[in-house]
Amino acid sequence: MAIETNAGAGIGARTAGATILDSAREVFASSEMIVKVKEPQPFKRAQLRGNQIPFTYQHLARFFRN
Repeated sequence: MAIETNAGAGIGARTAGATILDSAREVFASSEMIVKVKEPQPFKRAQLRGNQIPFTYQHLARFFRN
């Protein structure tokens, strides 16, 4: 498992057992599965390769605003 430096730091996430990489680009280049808390932004979607599995949560609240 690889994680970007300081990813999740604002919420106190821990990186037990993870390889810490310097950038998201390195994580995308070395991983078979990409897990995102929200849908990836266009510049990160562009880094996905055809053999990777993206796993994301969609922010559905924007569809249900009054």
